[in-house]
Amino acid sequence: MGGSQSVSVNIALDKAAYCAGETVKGYADVAVLKDGVVMPDLTMSLSGVTVTRVRYRKTTGSGKNRKTEWETARSHHTFLMVQSKVGNLDGQLGAGAHLQIPFEFAIPVDAISTCPLFTMGRNMCRITYYAGVSASKPGVFFGTVPSSVVLVRATRNARAISNRAWV
Repeated sequence: MGGSQSVSVNIALDKAAYCAGETVKGYADVAVLKDGVVMPDLTMSLSGVTVTRVRYRKTTGSGKNRKTEWETARSHHTFLMVQSKVGNLDGQLGAGAHLQIPFEFAIPVDAISTCPLFTMGRNMCRITYYAGVSASKPGVFFGTVPSSVVLVRATRNARAISNRAWV
């Protein structure tokens, strides 16, 4: 469940896994918790994120002053962001109002596959796609934490990566 103290926004997708190039369909479930909420815009987003951690040995100095230490390099990178306005809710909504707003958007045909978690020694990588909904009104932004993980598979004619951890 995502949202603020006055609005709760969740999403539901039509299936758990998609291939690159497919259309994601679902709906945003908006529940109003307080009277007088105004939300003119509802936006759906799909983001692709990579997380990596690499452990390596760093050697400094020479001779008797030579030191070896372990270092860690970390990276968190958003490589894809697709956003689509899915609703325009004019007027005020009262407490107890409940809306289901449909949406759909296409996953790029060259999207890379999801990699839930791959480790090799002390190194790791993960490729994850998240779907979320945000609602806004003048001066206020209600957002969901990315509420659903979307599994994406490369198209059949894409070059295969031989690693059993890849979905």
